[in-house]
Amino acid sequence: MNSPSAKNALGVKRHGCVSVQRFFIYAERGLAKKRVAVWLYQDRLHVEYQHTVLARYQYRLDRKSKKITDIKKPSIYKTLFASPQVELFELDDDQWHKILKRPEYAKRRRRNKDSAKQLALAFHYMLLLILLGILGSK
Repeated sequence: MNSPSAKNALGVKRHGCVSVQRFFIYAERGLAKKRVAVWLYQDRLHVEYQHTVLARYQYRLDRKSKKITDIKKPSIYKTLFASPQVELFELDDDQWHKILKRPEYAKRRRRNKDSAKQLALAFHYMLLLILLGILGSK
């Protein structure tokens, strides 16, 4: 994504969204489990399937870290790839979230190596008690 134009093939999740860095953006629910092309060019993000534009978004890129910082202004197009399944609830543009920013990664805590050793020692001690109990009962 460091060039002015970049293309990635990404899989569509079951609800019709594609994961682009830290964002889920809507592509098309009828294309679940298919691969779509995501184009990044200047400040526009295009989602395409078989040379048909499904959606366009504006995005902002931090050139230093080469990460997308914001995606906004979705334009979703009606295509032949729409799901034949009728929606249970019709949502208007305010209710339907086409862009969802995922939370940042939480730093993983380092494991305490002593706790693993403690568990192994406890297991051996319990095994010894069981064997002594079996041998002592004979």
